[in-house]
Amino acid sequence: MTTKKATLFGAALAVASIPTGGAYAADLTISLWGGGYAEDFTKHLIEPFEADNNVEIVVDGGRSSERLSKLIATKGRGTDVVFLSDFQMYEAYQRGLIANLNPENAPNLANLRDFAKDPMGGGSCPAFVVLGAGLAYNTDEFGDGAEFSWADLLRTDLKGKAGYPDIGISYATMLAVKMAELNGGGIDNIAPGLDAVKSAKDSIQFYQNAQILESVVRGDVSMAPELNIFVRKEDGIPMDFAWPEEGGIGILNLMCVVEGSPNAELAEKFINYMMSDEVQTKLLVEQGETPVSANVDFSVVEPSSNSLSIDDLEKLNFWDIKTIAANKADWVQLWQETVIAN
Repeated sequence: MTTKKATLFGAALAVASIPTGGAYAADLTISLWGGGYAEDFTKHLIEPFEADNNVEIVVDGGRSSERLSKLIATKGRGTDVVFLSDFQMYEAYQRGLIANLNPENAPNLANLRDFAKDPMGGGSCPAFVVLGAGLAYNTDEFGDGAEFSWADLLRTDLKGKAGYPDIGISYATMLAVKMAELNGGGIDNIAPGLDAVKSAKDSIQFYQNAQILESVVRGDVSMAPELNIFVRKEDGIPMDFAWPEEGGIGILNLMCVVEGSPNAELAEKFINYMMSDEVQTKLLVEQGETPVSANVDFSVVEPSSNSLSIDDLEKLNFWDIKTIAANKADWVQLWQETVIAN
């Protein structure tokens, strides 16, 4: 079979020919992060599945926020499987756009770590990788192998400022919960954490994207929370990554069947494939991601400061998705009133 790929952006859809001789009558359309990520994902994971199952897969690639907006606008039409972060997926789930996974068609679900099996509850869909937010820091100031606490973001004696993410960044709401826990509050009361951030405001640089890392390299910012996948130690660059002593902030990337998909059986077969030990190992070795199968041997790759070891995985902080989603609008307003407006 001649394999045909199409990467789709915005509302553009590619029309694919129906493969002959396959077990399924239509192609599978997958909504996935675009660019180089989609290219590597296609090479290492999609093409082998196509070859083994005599099917063709179309990749609808783009930024997660854009793809979520498209999924909502189209009510899921034209998409069979969607890949999103946990809180974005939960928004789609609340809108009735996500189908429950039939466990009989996904036996590899049993291989996953407990936190990855059903993050949204209700038997909807699993995670396929886990990532975490820790601290990027300037090694000229702290040296290599430095150790930190999340509370260090409130220090006023740093050479540069401490970076702190705007509440709109994906992991910022969870960081607000962690800061609250360190200051006498918690998920039911994040005000103590926001008050603590407000008290150190003169020593903080707020940011909205990963460009904060340029400031860390220059030393204008001494440290800043960031996802581990975006921070790599390189020769000649004075920046490294550390997991705070309280553990990183866990974020799950989920894969779900779209409600109403005419190709649900094939979609579930692909999700089961993604949970296999072989594919989970490929995610670690070829993609540099952290798999969620409990059977993967992490020793097959050389660890680095930004990788998640088994111990790091066990220390990751997770909070209830439903509780955070239900409170996010109020928390954004409280952030504006407590931290930004004062």
